[in-house]
Amino acid sequence: MNIDYERVAENDSDSHDYSNKFEENEGHTPFVGNPRSGKWGLLLTLLNIVLFTISATVWGIAFTDHLPTNSQALQKVLYYSPLLDKIEFQFENRKVEGTLFDEETLSKDELLLRSHSNDASDAAWAALSVIERIPMTAEEVRRLGKDPDTVVKIPPSYGFGDRTHAVQLDAQHNLHCLDTVRKYAYREYYFPEAIDTGNGTSPLTELDQAHLSHCLSMLRQALTCNPSLDIITHNWMRTQLYPPPDFAVNRKCIKHSQILEWQARNKIERENWWEIGEQGPGTDDYVLEPPAKLLDWTIRLNS
Repeated sequence: MNIDYERVAENDSDSHDYSNKFEENEGHTPFVGNPRSGKWGLLLTLLNIVLFTISATVWGIAFTDHLPTNSQALQKVLYYSPLLDKIEFQFENRKVEGTLFDEETLSKDELLLRSHSNDASDAAWAALSVIERIPMTAEEVRRLGKDPDTVVKIPPSYGFGDRTHAVQLDAQHNLHCLDTVRKYAYREYYFPEAIDTGNGTSPLTELDQAHLSHCLSMLRQALTCNPSLDIITHNWMRTQLYPPPDFAVNRKCIKHSQILEWQARNKIERENWWEIGEQGPGTDDYVLEPPAKLLDWTIRLNS
């Protein structure tokens, strides 16, 4: 097999000349490019930065818009409530004031609500637990799982529309029940005639005993439906055999003041509510039958 080779020049002058020219350029003469290329490169870099900033901003706004609000987040863990569409709830971090003694360390409001019964304490509890009747539409009542045809209607003359119904807030009823239990606990102040509990029987009247039993049940069901997941730690304390609990729990709370403010703005006036009661049901209104014991108690009361 024959292979043809080209003859290499003996002095390799061509290669030598090219190398010398390259060295001259590298060592002594700087490379001069297109003067426009640097400007275009800088412009493209700035353009990329601007586009990236715009894209990141748009993405951030879109991501933020898809984050749930506090009220939307509450919808995940609560049954339907029209308040979630009407109030943008705020959360607040709060430390429980749970000292067993040393009540002088409590805040002014907590000390007032915790103090032994007096006129100022009663006024504070009344403001905290006030229950107003508020209007709800038929559709809102239906979404509560109730039949609007069975719920008390508000006369259109009160200015709430043609088909609205009277409701109240469960949170406020629970606070009312807590206040009721407080009063029964201090019955020497509120029910001085009901001090003795001879033979293990209740000194309360039949109505008061039913009210107390009802309120304890309502509070128990509320607390077990939404049990607190907060944690109580223990500390050693001199003179105490067992480490007492530290009730100063850090909590994230819904601002209760928002509920009170909204209720006050949207309430049915008391006079109108009493007027509804005095007028009684209309011919087309649904009327429930009372439980047997309530009926018997009512008959005996009025006899």
